[in-house]
Amino acid sequence: MRWITAVMIIALSHIGSTACSQITLKEKKASLEKILADIEKQSGYVFLYEPDSVRMPPLTITLTNATLQETLEKLFKGQPVEFAVVDNHILLKNKPAQSLPMPAAILIHGRVVDSIGQPLPGVTVFNRHERMTTETDTTGAYTLKATKGDLLQFSFVGYENREIKVDDQPKIDVLLQVYPTSPEQVVVIGYGTSKKKDLTGAISTINTQDMDEVPYNTFDNALAGKAAGMNVTKTDGTPGGMVRIRVRGTSSLLAGNDPLYVVDGIPIQVRSNFIDPGYSVPSASAALVGSGNSLLTGAALPASFINSLNSLGALNPDDIESITVLKDASSTAIYGSKASNGVVIITTKTGRINTPSQVTLDYYPTVTSPYRMPRLLNTPQYKELLIEAAQNGISDEVAAGYPFFDPAFTAILDTPGYFGIANTHWLKQVTRTTVSNNVNLSVSGGGQTSKYFTSLSYNSTPGVLDGTDFQRISGKLGLETQITPKFKLVTNLLLGFINQDIGDGAYMEAQLARPDWTPRDATGNYLNFPNQGYDYTFSALNPVGLLNAINNGKTLSLLGSLSGIYAISKDLQFRSSVSLNMQNYNQRSYLPSYINIEVLGQNITNPGGVGSEGNSRFANWFLENSLTYTKQFNELHSGNIVIGQSYETTKYSYFSTKASGYPNDNFLNGLSSADSLISATGDDPTSPQAYLLSFYARANYSYLDKYLFTFTGRADGSSRFGPNNKFGYFPSGAIAWRISRENFLKNAHWINDLKIRASYGLTGNQNIGDQLYRTLYSPSTYAGGSALIPTQFWKPGDQMGKHKRNGYRAGLVGIYRQAKCHF
Repeated sequence: MRWITAVMIIALSHIGSTACSQITLKEKKASLEKILADIEKQSGYVFLYEPDSVRMPPLTITLTNATLQETLEKLFKGQPVEFAVVDNHILLKNKPAQSLPMPAAILIHGRVVDSIGQPLPGVTVFNRHERMTTETDTTGAYTLKATKGDLLQFSFVGYENREIKVDDQPKIDVLLQVYPTSPEQVVVIGYGTSKKKDLTGAISTINTQDMDEVPYNTFDNALAGKAAGMNVTKTDGTPGGMVRIRVRGTSSLLAGNDPLYVVDGIPIQVRSNFIDPGYSVPSASAALVGSGNSLLTGAALPASFINSLNSLGALNPDDIESITVLKDASSTAIYGSKASNGVVIITTKTGRINTPSQVTLDYYPTVTSPYRMPRLLNTPQYKELLIEAAQNGISDEVAAGYPFFDPAFTAILDTPGYFGIANTHWLKQVTRTTVSNNVNLSVSGGGQTSKYFTSLSYNSTPGVLDGTDFQRISGKLGLETQITPKFKLVTNLLLGFINQDIGDGAYMEAQLARPDWTPRDATGNYLNFPNQGYDYTFSALNPVGLLNAINNGKTLSLLGSLSGIYAISKDLQFRSSVSLNMQNYNQRSYLPSYINIEVLGQNITNPGGVGSEGNSRFANWFLENSLTYTKQFNELHSGNIVIGQSYETTKYSYFSTKASGYPNDNFLNGLSSADSLISATGDDPTSPQAYLLSFYARANYSYLDKYLFTFTGRADGSSRFGPNNKFGYFPSGAIAWRISRENFLKNAHWINDLKIRASYGLTGNQNIGDQLYRTLYSPSTYAGGSALIPTQFWKPGDQMGKHKRNGYRAGLVGIYRQAKCHF
C-alpha cells in the first residue's frame, strides 16, 4: 500500500529532471543515509523509502564518473534491498524473504524406562514446537511426529522431567530418574530392587549428593548422621582410618558387630589386616589408670594399626551412586548368617544408554590445621605444681609420723638441676598444618546396546599429627553390553591401592611429657626419656622421637564381578555371577633404639632398634545363581519372586618376621640390616579355610497397590558351624498397609505416602572364626627340639553353632510434601 502511495505521489509531482549522468563516490564505512545524500546531490534524483524498514550496515564504495544505473547496482549488490527508478525518484524497499522448504516430519519412536530398565506406562511425551502430545503404552513405547530441531519433553508423576532435541535419529529411548523423596523411587535391596512405596521392611536410603558437599577420604566416614538407627563413631583422627558402625546397637559379645557391606553385589565383612609383630610401645594412657607407684603399659602399636587400617578405604566415594541400609530382620534375613548387624548395600555408578560420552574432572584441595588443642602447663607452672605437691606430701607424712620421707618428694625439693631449663610446647612439636589434594576423572556414556563408566582418582591426605599420612589411588571399570536381545553381560571392576603412615601414640605422649625437657639432648640425639617412676610424669617416651618410628601399611584391593543375565521371558530372568574380593597387604614397622618397647606386657630397653615386616593375602570367591520373576498381572495383583543359590570360599595366608640390632636408626633400618632374627611366622594353606553354601528365596505380593506382603527365607551351611549345627535357617515375614491409598486420604494432598507396617525375622552371625569346634595344635619348640603344642581346646559334645538374633518391628512411615518422617 505504501509502495502504491509513493508511485501516486510521483505521478502527481512535476519535478524537472536535473539528472547528472556522471557520479563519483569515495566512501569508507559510511552510513546509507550519507551515501544516498551524495547521490541525490550529484544526480538530482530523490530517494523515497522508510528509514525504519530499510537498513544496511556501513558501506565502503568507490566510483568515478559512473552512471546512475551503475551506481545503484553496485551500491545494492548483495544487499537485502531492491530499487526502482520512476521519473526523478528512486524507490527503495526490502527484498521479499525467500520461503525456505519446510523440513519433512518424521515419526519418532522409542521406549521410556526407569533406572533399572523397567518400562514406564503413561509417560507424557510433548512436542513443545508442534504442541503435540502422546503417552507411552504398557511396554513404555511411544510414537510421535516431529521434525529435526523439535524439543520433546518427557514427564511422569514422581519422576524428573527430561527434554531431548530431535536430530536425524528416528528412535529415541529415554531413561527417567525419580525424585529422591518420591514413593516411586527405586531402591536397591538384597538380591534385587524395589520401589520405595512397595517396601515392607525398615530400610534407609542415603543421598550421595550430601557426600559430595564435604570432602571425605572414605565413604564410611561420610555416613555419620545420614540414617536413623545407625550409629557412626570415629575411633581416632587418623586420616582414612576406620569408623565403627552399629546398626541398631550391639548384637553379639563373641562375634563381630560390624554390618555386612555389599558392594555391587559382592558381600564384604569388615576385617583388620594387622599382623601382630610381637612387640609394641608403652601406652601413655595405660599409665593414667595405674595404681600406686606402678607404671602400667599398654599395646599402643596394635591399637594404632587396628584403628587406622580400613578395609573399605580403597573404595572411592565419588564412584558411589546409591547407599541403602537394611536395618530390620525382615529386610536383612535374605543374607542369613551374615546379617544380624544390618546390611549396607553400595551401588557404584554406571553409564546410560543412548548418551554421548561425558568426561568429568574434579579437583579440590583442603587445608587442615590443629584447632582448640588442650592447654598444657608451661615450665614455671609445672615446677610450681610439683614443688607444692612434694611439700604437701611431706607434710602429710610428718603428720602421719612416718620416719622417712618419700624419695620422690625429697628429689623434687633437694636435687639440684631436677628441673630442666626448657619450655617445650610438645603439642606444637607433633602437629602441623597440612594441604590435602583430591583428583577424580571419570568417563561415562552408552549406545543403544551398551553402556560404560570408568574412573580414576587420587587422594593425598597428610594428617594433622606429624608422621601420619593417607594416600589412595583407585579406579573403576564398569561395562554392560546387550549381546543379544535376551542376553546381557555385566562387568564391574574396582581396584584400589592405599598407602598409610600410622602414628605410635605421639599425641598422647605430648600431652603428658614434661615441659622442662627438650626433644634432643646436648649431643643432638633424641632424648631417651628415663623411666621416671615416682617423678610425677606419665610419659615414658619422647613424643618427637616417636614421630621417627616407621609404621606403614600398604593395601591393594580388588573387587571384581562378571555376570550374565538371560531373559527367559518378559517376566522371568536368570542371573549367574562370579565375584572376587581380594586384598594384598604389606606391613612394616620400626622402633628406633631410643624408644623403649613392650614385650608381653613388660616395658624393656630397646635392643638397638626393633623392626618387623609382614604381608598377607586374603581371597573371597563367590558363585551365585538366581531366578527372578516379576509380574504385573492386572490393576489388582502384582508380585515378585527371587530364588537363588550362593557358594563362597575364604582363604587367608600371611608371613611375618621380626629382627633387632640395626646399625643406624635413620637409614639402615631395613630388615636386611638387622643382625639378629627374633622370629619368623607364617601360614599359606593349599585350600580355603572357610566355606559357605546358601539357598535363599523371597516373595513379594501387592494387592491394589496398598496391601503388601513379603516372605523371605535363607538356609546357610557354614564350615564354621559345629558338626551338629552345619545349617542355620533364617525366615522372615512382613506386611504393610498403604493408608494413603485409601479413599478417606485421597484428598490429603499434603501426603505423598503413608504406610503402617509390621515385620518379624531371624538373622544370624557366623563371624566367629574358623574351626572353633576343633582342638588345634601348632608347631613350636620344646627342650631344644620340634614339638606340637595345643593352642585351642574343645570338649567333645559341645555345640558350636550360629549366633541368632530375633527381630520384631512395627511402625508408621510417612513421606510428606515438605518433610520425611519415620516413627
